[in-house]
Amino acid sequence: MQQKKLPDPDAYFKHFSAYLRSGDNDHLKAVFPDAKELAAAKVYRNGFLRSCVEALRASYPVVDLLVGEDYFGMLAMGYIKIHPPVSSTFVGYGERFPQYLKNSLDKHQLPYLPEFARLDRSWMTAYFAEDAILLDEEQVECWQRDGNDISAIRCELPKSAELLTLDFDVSTLWLKLKSDSEPAENTQVNKLTERLLIWRDSQDQINVRVVNVAEFSFLASLLGGNTLIAAATAAIQLQADFPVIDYFSELLNTDVLALTSNLT
Repeated sequence: MQQKKLPDPDAYFKHFSAYLRSGDNDHLKAVFPDAKELAAAKVYRNGFLRSCVEALRASYPVVDLLVGEDYFGMLAMGYIKIHPPVSSTFVGYGERFPQYLKNSLDKHQLPYLPEFARLDRSWMTAYFAEDAILLDEEQVECWQRDGNDISAIRCELPKSAELLTLDFDVSTLWLKLKSDSEPAENTQVNKLTERLLIWRDSQDQINVRVVNVAEFSFLASLLGGNTLIAAATAAIQLQADFPVIDYFSELLNTDVLALTSNLT
């Protein structure tokens, strides 16, 4: 009996992986020329696609709640076709899903849906972000006692923190859906700019806070590596009575600021 020739391992994994991602039967035939094997191999692609959809569903739970399981599956399949996984793990898969939803308005007719996806993504990013050495009031006071000028502090936001500017005021509804609460009947989503700060605190809780334009400018300046006085100047240009010291103290007490080298 003639022994069946096995495919080259590198070619096998290359073609089979390409088939799973694209569904192109030419890749499958390259490693499974037999018709029976061809049919059996397709089972793996179905499992692969289901895994991709469930990974997206886990990463975007509020979007899933908004559109429903079946419709989310349809949107997910469209995304997977364009952006198949390129990593050996599904953790973090779907980075471009919010942009995909924005580009697919003709499919879902929900212009605010990408904003819910951005919040879902930011929550997950904050949850998995690396820990940071947080700055607190005691460290700042110690730094001042050493004769340093507080206005020259150059702190930063922790890696879990993110500033978002949304085109719709979706945060209230998103928070209710995220906590499995039923939104009020009169809850509306309006086309209105909403600025948000999202971060993970020292208790590993994810916080979402609406900030005004001056607060946003202050935080963005710190995020850009500027000193406290530079951040204060940016905020005061937008709000003359901006309470710099009080706001700085509030940020310290809510774990929004991280330690930098000039305070070690």
